Amino acid sequence: MANLTQKMIMDVFLQLLKKKNLDKITVREIVDRCDINRNTFYYHYSDIFDLFDALICSSFTDAAPLLGSPETRGECIRSISSFMEKNKSALRNSCNSSAYPLL
Repeated sequence: MANLTQKMIMDVFLQLLKKKNLDKITVREIVDRCDINRNTFYYHYSDIFDLFDALICSSFTDAAPLLGSPETRGECIRSISSFMEKNKSALRNSCNSSAYPLL
């Protein structure tokens, strides 16, 4: 489970990602909105792509254990689908980014 600072950074990042392409988001924007310093950001993440990776991993962490059982696979798919539906603009902005091949 992420600590409060990491959660705040991820929440702000996701809000920004819903509005603009991944490659247009800066660490400066995130730290200003979180009211933290850059060192705090870099303590938790090496760069924006590391943050993006952490966001995706944490978003699917709850669904992953459901894959182990045939009875819960449908629930896993519903969980992932729900995340994707709620965050489709963020996912679109990730895919439309010039950084997409790196992802």
